[in-house]
Amino acid sequence: MDVWVDSTETNARRLVETLKGFGFDVPELAPDPFLDPDCVIRMGHPPLQIEILTSVTGVAFAECLSSRVVEEMDDGTPIHFIGLETLKENKRASGRHKDLDDLENLP
Repeated sequence: MDVWVDSTETNARRLVETLKGFGFDVPELAPDPFLDPDCVIRMGHPPLQIEILTSVTGVAFAECLSSRVVEEMDDGTPIHFIGLETLKENKRASGRHKDLDDLENLP
């Protein structure tokens, strides 16, 4: 699962605290990597892996935030997803075969 975060100082600090709260409290965990625009932090192993990204190809965070889709879990917790059109932009921009194949299966 990919989790895309806006790379601001406030978000970086909040992300570190959140990860610590989930038990991912390793000595090298600090806000600085989450301020790098090309940061990818991987936790776990496929197929149970989470990747935290500070950027994605072809789209800006603010643009995607304004067109996001929000769904709720059974307990009412909101989950934010990239909108379909911006997801397509991202897949096209990446140019990877897998992403281009994904485009064929998106509505």
